[in-house]
Amino acid sequence: MQLPWFYEFIQSAEIAHCDGMGILKALQFMGYNLSLKYRASYTLLMPKLLDNFNQNSFSMFLLGSKPKHLETALTNLRQEYPNIIVDGHHGYFDKEDPSQNEEIINKINQTKPNILLVGMGMPIQEKWIWQHRSRLNVNVFMPGGAVIDRLAGLVPDCPEFISNLGGEWLYRLSREPKRLAARYLLGNPAFFFQLALAKFYAQPLRVEKMGYRLNGQKNSLGEPVSLLSPLPQGMN
Repeated sequence: MQLPWFYEFIQSAEIAHCDGMGILKALQFMGYNLSLKYRASYTLLMPKLLDNFNQNSFSMFLLGSKPKHLETALTNLRQEYPNIIVDGHHGYFDKEDPSQNEEIINKINQTKPNILLVGMGMPIQEKWIWQHRSRLNVNVFMPGGAVIDRLAGLVPDCPEFISNLGGEWLYRLSREPKRLAARYLLGNPAFFFQLALAKFYAQPLRVEKMGYRLNGQKNSLGEPVSLLSPLPQGMN
C-alpha cells in the first residue's frame, strides 16, 4: 500500500534515526559504510532521552494506548524521573471527530510540552501528527508505536544480545504475534523487494537525513551524532 502523505511526512522530519538493525543493514546494502553506532532503537534511545529530560526538567506529553495503560506509564515516569513534567491522554478517541481532536489539542497546548510522544501505531500516529501539527504548541513530535505500553511495563525490552544479532524483530513478533505479524511477515519482504529495486536501478537514498543540524552546525556522516547531548536549540 502506497501512502504519498506518509512519504512527505518522513521527508519533512528534521531528525530520522536508524530504528534497528534492519534499517542499518539496508543502508549498508545500498553502499553506505555505517557503523553500529548509528543504530537508535527504542531500547537504546528511550532511557537516554528520559535521563536527559530528567536532568533538564523538560516536559513531555504522552498520547496513545488504553486509558489504564497510559495511567500506569505516567505513574512509572513520575516515580522514576521525578523532574520530568509529564501529562497525557489515551489514544481511544475518534481521530475523525473534530470536537474530540480539538479537546486533545487544547489539552496539549495548555501543557506546552517540550516533546509530544504519540504512540498509536503506524501509520495512525503519523497521520494524526501530520494533520494537526500546525496547531500544536510543541517543540518536538516523536512517533512512538508501543512506547507507552513499554513505559507501562507491558511490553518487555529485547535482550541486548538478540538485538545486536539483528533478531529484535523476531523477538517482538514472538511476544506480540497478532499485532506484528502483518508488519514483519508481509512488510519485511515488501521492504527488501523495494530495496532490491532501488539497488538495481541505482536510485539514491536520502541518507543526509542522518546528518542533521544541531545548534546551527551541520553534522556529516563521518561521525555519529548524539540525539541527546546537547539537545536541539529551542528545547528549553
